[in-house]
Amino acid sequence: AIVIPTDTTDVGVNELASLKFDVYPNPAKDQVRIEAKSVIRTIELIAPDGRRMKQRHGNSTSEELPLGDIAKGVYLIRITTDDEVVSRPIMVSD
Repeated sequence: AIVIPTDTTDVGVNELASLKFDVYPNPAKDQVRIEAKSVIRTIELIAPDGRRMKQRHGNSTSEELPLGDIAKGVYLIRITTDDEVVSRPIMVSD
């Protein structure tokens, strides 16, 4: 008999959602590419202090965000689709 677990309380919403997105390269230098299963509406780059450093509107499942003018450090990329909003850490290197 095959046992299928029904208790998924250990899996967070962001963990499930993160399976729907690829963000690469990470660390990134000049740009970062986001690939999604659904259409990307906005991509935001958020600084550690909460400031929005960049925002780009999209209309496809694959988008790029240029990073050439961003100081090196760790940021959050916030990806908004029609279905959800997911944040991912990204390192910008020089």
